[in-house]
Amino acid sequence: MSNMEGLEGVTTRRNKNNFVAVRLHYTAVPAFRTEEWRKKAYSGYLTKEQWEQEMEINFTLAGTSKIYPMFDYQKHVRKLGAIKELPLLVGWDYGYHHPAVVIAQIDTYDTLCVLDELLGSDITIQKFTKRAKEYLERNYPHHYKSKYIYHYGDPAGNQQNDKSEFTSIQIQRKMGVFVRWKRVGVKQGVRIIQQLMLEREDKSLGFKIDPQCKILIDGFQGGYTEDVPRNERASKEMPFEDDYYSHNQDGLRYIVVNKYPAHGILFRGNKRQFTTRMKSPLSDDDDNIDRQGSVTGYR
Repeated sequence: MSNMEGLEGVTTRRNKNNFVAVRLHYTAVPAFRTEEWRKKAYSGYLTKEQWEQEMEINFTLAGTSKIYPMFDYQKHVRKLGAIKELPLLVGWDYGYHHPAVVIAQIDTYDTLCVLDELLGSDITIQKFTKRAKEYLERNYPHHYKSKYIYHYGDPAGNQQNDKSEFTSIQIQRKMGVFVRWKRVGVKQGVRIIQQLMLEREDKSLGFKIDPQCKILIDGFQGGYTEDVPRNERASKEMPFEDDYYSHNQDGLRYIVVNKYPAHGILFRGNKRQFTTRMKSPLSDDDDNIDRQGSVTGYR
């Protein structure tokens, strides 16, 4: 399979059963990469949905508007690996039925690289945190041993509920996972990710994702959609919070809103640390971070 790595239009992924799944796109054939060929082939399909399913290998179309219509599997999906010299960024979502973790890095080209994801099922935050820590230790030993990992989470994780006298963030702190959080609107986080996915002026991208992040990718391709407005005044740009795709998407968003300049307040525990618009609140992570402009190419 190593001979297929790096070929345009070909993506390989080893699944949990140790089988290698090969995704073969029509662009693997050089003659099929031209816009002229694509337009001619597209004319033979009655609907965009048919084209997406049969030619773009996208079976997650939900019938409503995608949150990330600019996502392109052929452009954004790349086999990635963790860079030892750069920190791991871990985003936590505390969904009761499906807690989630997303693992990413920002590389030396100012590209957000999404490396990995985990999704739990009917599991407590204690057990899921333990599972995630073991996963990080097993798959990212250098970062785990050196504690070169930054954690970001849902502000709601700092709220108590009737199931425990401790908040999710307090429980994690007792387990050695120190989660930062910041209050930023959902729309703002979504728009930063959308901008990252767009081409910069030099044609480079500020967003890449590993093919093993199947739930996130399926969400980008159509599983994660806009909510249906209930009246004329309702927002058409808010995502529909389902009980599957939204958890990993939220985990990614918590990384982004903490690592890129945005309105908001950063908290460690209950203490307010920083309020800003033009500079990253996590200056102790990276003194020179000014990401939203430099990474996305949008000022």
